[in-house]
Amino acid sequence: YQRRVRDLAAARVAKLIKFTEENDALRAQYVERAGHFTANVASTRTLLNDRTIDDTMAGAKRRIEEFYEYKAGTKSEILGDQLNLEGLYNSLAMRLSHGARPPYTPPEGTDLAAMNATVAELEASEQERKVALHRELNRQVRLVETDRLHRVGGDKVGVYMVETGQYLDTKEVSHSVGAAQYQLRRLDASDEERENVQNSTFGKIVGVGDGLEAERYEALESVRAREAAAVEQFKQLAEK
Repeated sequence: YQRRVRDLAAARVAKLIKFTEENDALRAQYVERAGHFTANVASTRTLLNDRTIDDTMAGAKRRIEEFYEYKAGTKSEILGDQLNLEGLYNSLAMRLSHGARPPYTPPEGTDLAAMNATVAELEASEQERKVALHRELNRQVRLVETDRLHRVGGDKVGVYMVETGQYLDTKEVSHSVGAAQYQLRRLDASDEERENVQNSTFGKIVGVGDGLEAERYEALESVRAREAAAVEQFKQLAEK
C-alpha cells in the first residue's frame, strides 16, 4: 500500500514537473516571439514616421519601393507574430486556468489588446505614408513634365531667334527712298517683336523656371542654363 502511495505521489510530482516545464516552454516561446514583434514594430515606426523628401525622382521611387518591400516583408511578419502570440496566449491561458494557476502576464506592449492597438496604429500610419509617398512621386512626374514644356517653349523661342538673326544678317539693298524707309520700318517692327517675345513669351518661360526652383527641382541647373543661353541670344540679336 505504501509503495502504491509513493508511486502515485511520484506520478503526481512528475506530472506537475511536466506541466510546469511545458508552461515554461510556452512562456519562453511567447517572450521570444514578442521580442521579434516589438523589434519589427520599432523598425516599422521608424520607416513610416520618416518624412524625408529627397526632391529627386530616384529618391521618390526608392522610398515607394522600400514601402512596398515593408508591406510584403516586415508587415507580414508583424501580422504573423500577432497571430502566433494570440495562439500561444490562449493555450497558456487555458492550461493555467485548468491547472488553477495565476494568469500569464505577457511582456509590456505584447498582450492581445496592446498588439491590436499597435497594429491599428501602424495601419493608420501606413495609409498616411502611402498617400504622402505617391504624392511626392506624382510631384516629381509633374516637375519632369514641366521641365519638358519649359524646354519645348525654349526651343520655339530659339527657332524664332535663329530666323530673326538670319533676317538681320541679310543685307537689303534699297534703290529708292521709299524702299529704304520700308526696310527701316521692318527693322523697327523686328526690334519691337523681339522685345515682346523676350518680355512676354520668354518671360513666361522664365516664370516656369522660377516655379521649378521654388519646388527644388533636381535638374534646375539645366533649366537655368537654357534660360541663360536664350538671354545671350537675345542680347546678340539686340546688337545686330
